[in-house]
Amino acid sequence: MRICLPTISDAGLTARLSPHFGRAPFFTLVESETGVVEVLQNRHQHHAHGHCNPLGALGYVPADAVVCRGAGRHALMLLEQHGLAAYLTDEWTVDRAVSGFRSGQLSRVAMDDTCRN
Repeated sequence: MRICLPTISDAGLTARLSPHFGRAPFFTLVESETGVVEVLQNRHQHHAHGHCNPLGALGYVPADAVVCRGAGRHALMLLEQHGLAAYLTDEWTVDRAVSGFRSGQLSRVAMDDTCRN
């Protein structure tokens, strides 16, 4: 399974997660079974609040799930419309967030979990 995590750097598994999905400078993609890592620059990092385009930001790179510390309502709706499950983590690094995902400790992001303003 390919997991997408919004990060503040391109440091791979040691990168710190961005506190907000759509404004992350990078997306770190991790194959959960093999540990293979790919880092993409977020081409849509600068956008008006509420106008996040997560699929455009990812460059339409296939992923199976998103693990993040937070996201907006619009981003969550677009991810769900395209079959991407989003999960919340309290961790600050990619490796620890992926570990939580693998162990089934993360819960799905609900609309009540999204930022509202």
